[in-house]
Amino acid sequence: MKTKIYEIHINGEKEWVCADTIIEALKTYKSITDCDLNDFENDDDIIEVPKEKWSEMNILDTEAPISDDLNYPVIMTFSEYMRTEATHSDIIASTNF
Repeated sequence: MKTKIYEIHINGEKEWVCADTIIEALKTYKSITDCDLNDFENDDDIIEVPKEKWSEMNILDTEAPISDDLNYPVIMTFSEYMRTEATHSDIIASTNF
């Protein structure tokens, strides 16, 4: 199981990647998006999401209809994902949908 979640800020969007290291997260991100380091701006960033925050962060089903309270349905928390699904590095959520 992967042990960390990294939040990648790029071009005004956020992507969350589960991986064991920042390098693994960047390699995974590049392999999925075809983005390379030259696509990052100087104000873009990558940070490790503290484990204490995982239970407060949700993976949303952006293909489902929005609810009456204008939210997408929650699939699971980041914490649940890391416990059950994080067998390999991957992008687990994004603001770019």
